[in-house]
Amino acid sequence: MAVVFHDVTARKQLERLRDEFTAMMVHELRTPLTTISYSTDMMLSDIGKMTSEQVGESIKIVQSTASHMLELVNELLDVAKIEAGKFQIVKKEDNLASLVSDTVAMIKPMADQKHLQIVLSVAPDLPTISFDRRRIGQVLNNLLSNAIKYTETGQIEILAHSTHSTGSGQAGSGQVVVSVKDSGEGIPAEDLPKLFSKFEQLGKGETGEKGGTGLGLVVAKGIVEAHGGKIRAESEGPGKGTTFSFTLPLN
Repeated sequence: MAVVFHDVTARKQLERLRDEFTAMMVHELRTPLTTISYSTDMMLSDIGKMTSEQVGESIKIVQSTASHMLELVNELLDVAKIEAGKFQIVKKEDNLASLVSDTVAMIKPMADQKHLQIVLSVAPDLPTISFDRRRIGQVLNNLLSNAIKYTETGQIEILAHSTHSTGSGQAGSGQVVVSVKDSGEGIPAEDLPKLFSKFEQLGKGETGEKGGTGLGLVVAKGIVEAHGGKIRAESEGPGKGTTFSFTLPLN
């Protein structure tokens, strides 16, 4: 009887989490759709009165909002593939150091807007490994974007190095470790295990207080694990920053 009660309770909790997740997704899609609808309605009704600058600004808003929606839909599709066991990556020998540098250069303007310093530390002997450049770039972009989003002052460090196993006896055993460390809001210890769960993105601090679904971390976990690696988050608590690290195997 107790087992049946436990099963029913767990099922109801899962249903509640699914309902909350669905409501959150509806909100995340409705908000940009409302923005697009308002901007296009304004252009259609006032196009004769608007200056070219005003028209251009409205078009930029629509474009930016549509891009946000596309990103969200792509994340939802990725999560669905991960959960169905159909998520695929295309690995080839590539230079991870160059990908890290390229991603930092691409995202640096976001940090500059908040006057945040980005410190890049890549080991000079970082080996060439086999990985999906587009997908790992997606992971890096997500971690760096989150770090910038939740850091108001200070700096963000990106570190990359390799470690070699001494006990396996297999040539080339070991892994590459990439870390993104910020001086931002930090995360309570009890929230750390929830970060990479689809149904646990409604908390505070770097778990979602400033908006967003947190699905990027769910996708990042799926990408890293598809490579045979692991991803984790560490924080000493609120106000003490957060470090996200992921590993990729050398062989």
